[in-house]
Amino acid sequence: MRWIIFRCIKCGAPLYAKESQKSKKCSICNKTTSLKIAYKIQYVDDIREAVGIIKQMKIPSDKRKEIIEQIPRPKEKRPLIDEIMSIIKEMSEKSEKGITRSEIKERLIDFGLSEVKFNEILDFLVENGHIYEKNIGYFKSI
Repeated sequence: MRWIIFRCIKCGAPLYAKESQKSKKCSICNKTTSLKIAYKIQYVDDIREAVGIIKQMKIPSDKRKEIIEQIPRPKEKRPLIDEIMSIIKEMSEKSEKGITRSEIKERLIDFGLSEVKFNEILDFLVENGHIYEKNIGYFKSI
């Protein structure tokens, strides 16, 4: 069974209802909202999830910010492209003729990139002028 999370059309209070329901009466202003015209926020499969989302939506925004600020944040990582670029730059400075696609891929094995993702990143770096193909099959950083 799916649940719809939506806002009351009169007071804006967050509400939830079964997807099969036609309308829902707001517990705050007593206005009955037709689910056909309601501003739907989200669909969920579990009633507990729906109730949790409604509880979060009822927390005042300033209090919500305070709660979010208390959540420990993971240490920020350098963007993947920056890390890959620094590796390619280091490798290309050591080689006059450039580095091959397979040499780059070998160094980037720790990133766990699929073949497709690796090729996308390499193509992105070439297309955006971060690296160039010095000779056929040999890349250098700019």
